[in-house]
Amino acid sequence: MRELHLHVWAFISLILMLNEQ
Repeated sequence: MRELHLHVWAFISLILMLNEQ
């Protein structure tokens, strides 16, 4: 389950970075 959390957090971070552009 821990790995899933990391993937979700990475996915959210990527979206946030794209939104900032």
